[in-house]
Amino acid sequence: MGLANTYTQSRFVEAEFIKTGSPTQLIFIAASNMVQNKFADLSEFDLVEAFEMYAAQQLDTDAKTFYGKFDVNVLGKILAAYKKFKNKVVFHYEKELQLEQGRKESELKDELNAKTAADVAKKYQILKDTYQSTGILDESKIYAFWAKILLEANLISYTDEQKAEIWEQAKEQSKAELAKSVLSDNYSSAQKVAFKKALKLISEGKSDDSHYLNSKKIYSKLLIIKSIL
Repeated sequence: MGLANTYTQSRFVEAEFIKTGSPTQLIFIAASNMVQNKFADLSEFDLVEAFEMYAAQQLDTDAKTFYGKFDVNVLGKILAAYKKFKNKVVFHYEKELQLEQGRKESELKDELNAKTAADVAKKYQILKDTYQSTGILDESKIYAFWAKILLEANLISYTDEQKAEIWEQAKEQSKAELAKSVLSDNYSSAQKVAFKKALKLISEGKSDDSHYLNSKKIYSKLLIIKSIL
């Protein structure tokens, strides 16, 4: 029997009880109304479970009957204690569910990272072998994100001094690309104005975000290219 049916029947019983005026019946009516108004989210199973737990002293409540008499106050305390217990169980369950989901996502991420690293290493080796046999290096097949993977795998290595030198080279190359872009017909007037502003900042020894990001991209690719040449 669902809550809707329970409520309908309780209203019918209530009407009958009001006719008799029995104190016990009036308590039942008050209890029924309170459950419907204050604990409507509890199912019939919850109501039975709440009283079974109360009887087994498994609920944290001070609800007590006096001289064996049941009243609305006792019912309210029992159901309130049960809801508190139930919410704790749900909270801990959801927390464990989130932790488990997090573990699964982490494992999947690690698996994907491992596959990506293996794929990058394979492609890098093919480019390297091709260059050694033909003297041709197709730089369009090299991606900046490879650098971090190859460095961590010790497939390429540089001293700090060598890295600093390549970084300076990357910045100069990025600056040259900006200057070339200013003269290119492939960009709008607004873009060219932005390029000029960036060049001005660079000439003043100031930082420019677009120049820095482009330099970083060039730097990563140079690390790979220079390891092959």
